[in-house]
Amino acid sequence: MNKITKIVAGVLSCACVVGVMAGCNREEPSKKTIEGTAGEIIEKINVAAYGENYNEAEDMMPLITATKESLEEQYRSMYEGEEDMLTDALISEWVTGQLDGKIISYGILENMDGVVDVAYSEPWFGAYFVVLVRFDEKTDVQAKTKYMYDNADRRAWICMEADESFAACYGDIAVFAMMGSSEEEGPTKISVENYSKAFAAVCGEEVDYIAK
Repeated sequence: MNKITKIVAGVLSCACVVGVMAGCNREEPSKKTIEGTAGEIIEKINVAAYGENYNEAEDMMPLITATKESLEEQYRSMYEGEEDMLTDALISEWVTGQLDGKIISYGILENMDGVVDVAYSEPWFGAYFVVLVRFDEKTDVQAKTKYMYDNADRRAWICMEADESFAACYGDIAVFAMMGSSEEEGPTKISVENYSKAFAAVCGEEVDYIAK
């Protein structure tokens, strides 16, 4: 190998080393998401949607946020003093029926495939229901969001009907809300527009997709 060849080989070797080091130091692009559990996120959106009327609305028409943890706690409280009757299988079956069962029965999701975390909010009475779902990385979140909007049963309640609905997604999070727009004005009044703006505010930037 002559001198020029050795120099060229040396330069190429250095270039390769630099390239490898640069590749090692390159950071993976961060995935879009919202920090927190599904229950925590849905609470943030509710607060943002009601704005300054939130506390008054909570006094008049409290929203009950259901998560796996809150439902498990509720079920255990029903067996206070008789805890020995409870089994993990029994608890899991009841929680699944209350959480997944309601979401599926309302037509919001066909099944719970790909769901990592989920929570919903609703009052004791009234045409108002919000569900927030975090999906795994293999799930087409936009397709799930579109399914929610197209298939949710807006007459899921007795003698009441939701005439407004909203579905959007951001990263691995999808949210769906349906509510009656004909309610009287007041602190408990909320609209799809309120909820759309609230979700964007919690995301911190423009959402990925809004179903129509």
